[in-house]
Amino acid sequence: MVQFAGIGDRIQAEALRDSRVLVPESDRPTLEAGEFHVSDLIGLEVYDQVTQQRVGIVTEVFSAGNDLLEVEQPGLLDKPKKVLIPFVEAIVPLVDLGQRRIEITPPPGLIE
Repeated sequence: MVQFAGIGDRIQAEALRDSRVLVPESDRPTLEAGEFHVSDLIGLEVYDQVTQQRVGIVTEVFSAGNDLLEVEQPGLLDKPKKVLIPFVEAIVPLVDLGQRRIEITPPPGLIE
C-alpha cells in the first residue's frame, strides 16, 4: 500500500488521480550497468554508429516485451516522422548519458 502525507481519506486520494508522482533525482534507485532511467533517455540525440549521421531525438520509451525508443526524425514540410527502435544491445550498443547521445546499428529498413 502507498500512502502520501496529508492524504487521509478516499476523497483526497481521488483528487490525485492521473497526477504524476515525481521523485527527487537523489532518491532514484541505483541501477546496474546497462540499465537506464526512462527520464534520462528522453531527449537524447540518436546517431547511426557507422555513418555518424543524426537519426533523430528520443521522445518516448514504450515497454513492450523489449523496450522501444520512439525517435522523432526531421520530416518534409515540418512534419516529423516517428520511428520505433528496439532498445536492445544489438541495435543500441551505445548510450552515453554524459554526451546526451545514443548510437544505433539499425538493421536494413528499420529507420527508412
